[in-house]
Amino acid sequence: MEIIKNISKKLNYTWQCFLFTAIIFLWDIKFEYLQFRFLIVFLIFPILMSFNSEIFIKCTKYFFIVLLVFIHSFFQSEIITPRIAYSIGMLFILFLIFDVYKNFFFKNLDMIISLFLIIFFGFIVKNFFSYDDYFTQVSKTCLGCFSILKLFFKENSHFAMIAPFVIFYFIFLSKINKFMNYISFILFVLLCYTNPSTTMIVGLLLTFFLSSFFIKKISNNNKIVIFIFILITSVLLIKDNRFNSKINEYFIVKENNRINLSTEVLKISHFIAIKSIINKPLGYGFNNYEEAFNEYINLYEVEHIESFHLNKKDASNNFSKIVTEFGIFSLFFFYFIISFIFRDNIDVKIKLFLIIPIIIQTFIRGGGYFNGGFLLFLYFAYSLWVDSKRI
Repeated sequence: MEIIKNISKKLNYTWQCFLFTAIIFLWDIKFEYLQFRFLIVFLIFPILMSFNSEIFIKCTKYFFIVLLVFIHSFFQSEIITPRIAYSIGMLFILFLIFDVYKNFFFKNLDMIISLFLIIFFGFIVKNFFSYDDYFTQVSKTCLGCFSILKLFFKENSHFAMIAPFVIFYFIFLSKINKFMNYISFILFVLLCYTNPSTTMIVGLLLTFFLSSFFIKKISNNNKIVIFIFILITSVLLIKDNRFNSKINEYFIVKENNRINLSTEVLKISHFIAIKSIINKPLGYGFNNYEEAFNEYINLYEVEHIESFHLNKKDASNNFSKIVTEFGIFSLFFFYFIISFIFRDNIDVKIKLFLIIPIIIQTFIRGGGYFNGGFLLFLYFAYSLWVDSKRI
């Protein structure tokens, strides 16, 4: 009986860790109506089963927070669509789960990331043996999780949204077996550089520069690793036209006026954000970027016909999305990011682990609030920021 009880506890523990793995890493995986990113809502049931006065207080607090979000959306949106109402309701559930499971998340970070690595590497191996003439199914620089197959991560940039902070975890936070950590690190880095994107290159550079600047005590081995990463990624960014052309095209208009599709999508999102802040300074309401997109897209001289339809909801980056939806209120968000980065009384490694994905998804490549663990990292960062102000 005791054995069954222990097995049950371990399964429950693994399941809870997997739910956090899903919302951070598996958000691109969908089967009909089943979306892995929202599996975490299952954690609401043990919370409700252990309902007490403390949880009631938390529920009350988050109810009023999402009520303010709803009121803002009610007055700023033309119509409260079921999608917006659903998103606001999901916001309440996630805030409550993150609050209750905050300590669980940080205590079991190794298990959460290890589950991702097991699933990720296992997926690659399975795919390798599942296709005849495997390498004809994918692009020459792709190992099978992205590109033509569009499995696990639909785009290389989606992979790049989470890869830098995983590498940061390997170097500075991992407590798993050193040999396994070393092997996993090498394999993961190889995947990063064989599935490159501008988001990946810029994200890695950002990660290593922040690490070098803020972490005072870095071992000599880690200093060498960071130096090699900075050197390789810098050379790629400077020498490889696949990456530097996208950055150049954003600032420099070519004679033929043709730019890369992803660059145009980014420029459109910034255009819409500027138009929105001027014409509707209080914003369009939570998760309602699409309304602004539809209103202003015809004012932009589009070069690629696909730009009329791409990233209508997520803006391709959370900077444009947040500015468009919250207007001048978004200043509080940007103030928080700066304040959190320079807050001294927060463990610097945990601080960087949380802020790196926030910065990448805000300013480089994002997928909205509910993808890539953005909301999760933002909540935990804000929670630590508030706690640090009380000390």
